[in-house]
Amino acid sequence: MTRLYRNAPIAEAVIDLKVEWPAGDSLESLDSLASDLSLQFPTSGPLQTLELELQAAADAEPQVRTDRQLIGRRLDNAARTRVLQVQRAGFTYSHLPPYTDWTTFRGEALPLWTHYVAVARVTHATRIAVRVINRLALAGEVGDVSKYCTLGLSVPAIGFPKPGKYFLQAQIDADTDVPGCKVIVNSGAAVIEGGRYELLLDFD
Repeated sequence: MTRLYRNAPIAEAVIDLKVEWPAGDSLESLDSLASDLSLQFPTSGPLQTLELELQAAADAEPQVRTDRQLIGRRLDNAARTRVLQVQRAGFTYSHLPPYTDWTTFRGEALPLWTHYVAVARVTHATRIAVRVINRLALAGEVGDVSKYCTLGLSVPAIGFPKPGKYFLQAQIDADTDVPGCKVIVNSGAAVIEGGRYELLLDFD
């Protein structure tokens, strides 16, 4: 039986697919997609990359070159609880707080993905990922994290400075369950205000 938490600590859940398009296709199809989904996602904006190159020579003034490229569109729902990013590189659907449940989230993503594939004429997916980012504000110090999390930092009680923050990552091959599958777990903590610290648990 699935247990649903009223105050789930999930800061963001993500369904992310990397894809390939037919050679030569333009990004205009993503404008059409944004228009089709405008009732569900009334806020739309460009996704861009910005590259900066600094050229410096001893006998000349430094030169800065910038290159800005449009790579896709970001769509937000009216409540700011869902974000859809559509790019040439892929499809990313995010569920922001308050979190509902996996069945709801997956059910929302599927028709959006189907629409994206049809409009963008995706040839195939090269990566499929699900990510769940949890953030918990806890009383105490970063060194206390082992009380709540087994993937954490173990700090000697005597003769060792108190840590202000930490970050650890575990990479687990899951080929026995799904060919080519890898599980990545990130754990970290940092001091925040009020004698508390924030614990990060990121499952990818």
